[in-house]
Amino acid sequence: MSCVKCGADSVLATRGSNFCGPCLSADLFSRFTRTFAVKNSELPRGEAACVAWSGGESSSLLLHYMNTFLNKTLKNNTAARFSSVVVCVVDYSCLLSKSRESIESEMKEMQTVVESFGFTFKRVPLESVFANENGDLGLHLVADGADEQIRLLQHRGKAPQGATPLSHTLSLFESLRTTPASNATTAVSLLSTLVNRLLIRTALANNCTSLIMGPNASTIAGSIVTATALGGGFNLPNDISLEYKVPGANLVIFRPIRDLLWIEVEKIVQVDSVQIFHAVARMADGLFGSLVAAPGADHNNMNVSKMTIQELAKSFVSGLQRDFPQSVSTVTRTAFKIETGSSVAGLQTCLLCASPIQPNSQKWRKSHTVSALSEVVLPEDPVKPVTQLGTTSCETPNAHIADDLLCYSCQHVSRDVSNRKAFVVPGEPWFLGGKASLFSECVDANSAKCCGNESACASGRNHPGRVENLREQIQDFLLEDDDE
Repeated sequence: MSCVKCGADSVLATRGSNFCGPCLSADLFSRFTRTFAVKNSELPRGEAACVAWSGGESSSLLLHYMNTFLNKTLKNNTAARFSSVVVCVVDYSCLLSKSRESIESEMKEMQTVVESFGFTFKRVPLESVFANENGDLGLHLVADGADEQIRLLQHRGKAPQGATPLSHTLSLFESLRTTPASNATTAVSLLSTLVNRLLIRTALANNCTSLIMGPNASTIAGSIVTATALGGGFNLPNDISLEYKVPGANLVIFRPIRDLLWIEVEKIVQVDSVQIFHAVARMADGLFGSLVAAPGADHNNMNVSKMTIQELAKSFVSGLQRDFPQSVSTVTRTAFKIETGSSVAGLQTCLLCASPIQPNSQKWRKSHTVSALSEVVLPEDPVKPVTQLGTTSCETPNAHIADDLLCYSCQHVSRDVSNRKAFVVPGEPWFLGGKASLFSECVDANSAKCCGNESACASGRNHPGRVENLREQIQDFLLEDDDE
């Protein structure tokens, strides 16, 4: 077959046309650059940008295109689209039991590639999600953009002796390994959530106002199926849109190659000789006893019972792409038009993934499909409140774990963690940074006597009624002090 543009020998048939290598390269790069010129774009101009890189085909093509795009801008003597570029690679090799030599070797090569482009390389270990600004163990896993009033009530005490961000991360995922095999889906979901949080944190820490990510159309089609199956439909528009303004942060997530199909990405990587780092890109392969494969892989001989929902979605999309080439593009373009109200201002955000929470989703959950989260048995002799004026009132809240501060999708993650102590703060009786006695307040906010919780009392004195209102909202979300 001949190229539709120049008549040369074709290397790929896609979207009803045949392309030679040079024409395919020009066409795909043109589609990439056009995303930066959309009307009413919120993408900042002339400011720092962070590029997410996994070492795989899509994100490597994204990095290649970013370098080419910025070089062309420089040659044309036009204003720089970005003042600087930070490339972030999240390293979760800490979860691996196998040798990491190939990963370490490729990480060094990746750094060399990034620096040759004039970009800044940031390797971020997964366990840093549990670290505070000093690199020490943080006692919570509340999302960075969580409500300030919730953060005022977080305990900031000393971490258990010998505990480290690494030990807590391993404990958290080990908790998932000991649950039924079906929860490999939960482990993959949690890993994805933590990786996304670290990408956002890294972008903000480096004063970047845009986070550029590289999902292709086939990946997004798989995400659509996965999100629908796991209850993430409300936030689907935010997860697949070209642009998404992160709530509570000066950051826009941008996805400039979301219209490129996997077969196009795979072919152009070969045509443009884009370097791929397979050991880093495939760190998750078999990580949770499941079968992780790239779109387009042959799943015919796989044991479906061992596949996660994410993998089944990839397999489904691969079949569509193989048997009905136009269908994947149709799926994604249809989904791009969906509106769920997730972009409405003022929505509460999930304490785990920081995505907006659908109003009244908890009431819907209680009457439909998602089982309630496990209850924690109350201690036999709960602490009695002292209600005399000027003394501490330490009412014991209901001890079962509630999900009012989690989005519908993250409720599944919370439900499936067998070791509550490992979720969010492994080794401690905490859940999302909350501990019952630390949500006490003085009955008389102006009294000289105090409950001992300085941040809570200070909040109560400065904002009358705030602590009481907050405790009413989250009392079902806390664990008892004695539940250790």
